[in-house]
Amino acid sequence: MMKIISKKYTTAATPRRKPIPGCSGKENFSGGIQVGLISNHYTKEGPGVPDEEEQRSAFVRFWQYFGRRFTSLIKLNLLFVIPVAAAITLLFVFSTVINNEVLRNLMAFAPFILVAPFVAGLTYVTRNYARRDHAFIFSDFKDAVKENWKPFLIDGFICYVMFFVISIAMNYYGGQIANNKLFYVPYILCILLTFIFVSSHFYIPVMIVTFDLKLRQIYKNALLFTVIGLWRNIFLFVLLAAGVYGVSYLLTILEINLWVLLIVILLAIFILFSFVAFLINFTVYPLIDRLLIHPSQNQEDPAAAKKSKTNNDDIF
Repeated sequence: MMKIISKKYTTAATPRRKPIPGCSGKENFSGGIQVGLISNHYTKEGPGVPDEEEQRSAFVRFWQYFGRRFTSLIKLNLLFVIPVAAAITLLFVFSTVINNEVLRNLMAFAPFILVAPFVAGLTYVTRNYARRDHAFIFSDFKDAVKENWKPFLIDGFICYVMFFVISIAMNYYGGQIANNKLFYVPYILCILLTFIFVSSHFYIPVMIVTFDLKLRQIYKNALLFTVIGLWRNIFLFVLLAAGVYGVSYLLTILEINLWVLLIVILLAIFILFSFVAFLINFTVYPLIDRLLIHPSQNQEDPAAAKKSKTNNDDIF
């Protein structure tokens, strides 16, 4: 049995508009929830989902939900691209103003820390879409950023430091392997640490916008989910790594082609960020829902919870 930190369940409605069930507020749970590693059930969020649709594979359901929200995801991506573009502009300014090479390398991607708070809005909206809830794109995005900017900014700084340290370590150990094969050990440990850190961040953003927990507790839960959701994490890690490698291959190995570059830029502007966020939340939210939300709901209303269980806690 593993213990995941949580607080008492409540639903806070947004006062300035009519609340939509499951759409606004954070889930809060009291006490710790004892979580078993083996379970095949979770409850689908949102009313009115056809029974036959519930029984379809995760792969089919993903593309169905993605297709329904395609236009909204484009709008969401266009909204998120604004702070990304601002960070890229700052990155360009830093690279031209800072003359010290060490400082320039240290500050290379520092502007992207400022993008982290806006990931709250991206995560909130795509989480709602992943669980078949409604979302007001602009207002919910803005409210999520306003409510969660501090933990996301702290997490963004932690991510920046971690990847900076890991990249230096991997470059050093990788360069020493030719002289001493024992350096394979710390090099592989760096790869494992990267996997754990990236996997934990499949869960950290969605837990921040969903639960009223301290960041330390969020991190503890996320580390547990790196083990509990291992196959989901491997799936997402490999898929995203393949995507990054594919883009790098197109832009470097095949030489920079203006048409390829234009396609990549257009994808980034219109759909890339919202697609990745939707993919991650669609994959990990059922696990969070089953292990954190439903145990508390079962305690409050066992009869209703029993009726709502389904067998669709699968991945691609």
